[in-house]
Amino acid sequence: MYNYGNSKGGRCDEKAIVIGAGLDGLSAAITMQAKGADVTIVTATRRLIEERDRPSYPDKKLDRFESSISAFVILAGKKERLTHLPHHQVMFTNDYQAKFRQIFHEKRMPDDPTIHISHSAATDPDVTDGSNLFILVNAPAADVDTERYKEIIYERLFSYGIDVGISDYEQIIAPRDIARRFSA
Repeated sequence: MYNYGNSKGGRCDEKAIVIGAGLDGLSAAITMQAKGADVTIVTATRRLIEERDRPSYPDKKLDRFESSISAFVILAGKKERLTHLPHHQVMFTNDYQAKFRQIFHEKRMPDDPTIHISHSAATDPDVTDGSNLFILVNAPAADVDTERYKEIIYERLFSYGIDVGISDYEQIIAPRDIARRFSA
């Protein structure tokens, strides 16, 4: 058992067995009591728990698992404040079946993605004088023309009345980069 909260100096009453891959190498199987029944949530990682400490999930077994999903991320910063953007906003796809087929079966970027935006400066003005945007699209761990797909996202946002314009700072994290770095 691995008590994540206590190892990082925080408080954590749940015990966690880490057996999968996830954000920054940390995902957990947390066993908790829910209405008298044990409930276990499982993902896997190799970087946190040695193979000898997870006998039910040896590396050989983990090799058979396919990562569930990756992401295409744009980190954008602007010197000006985008006052029309709330802290969180989601622009939903018009066709979820097509989106999931493209991601999970065709292993390609969705033509009509659901776009998630976080703009923390909207609720915490001390974060920046301008705007900071975390833009995320679910994606397979596939190769992508990042500039082309970024433009698809910006065009879709514009069609919803969200004009990000030219960013003063921009970093793109491609799905393959996320897959390599976080095993996702």
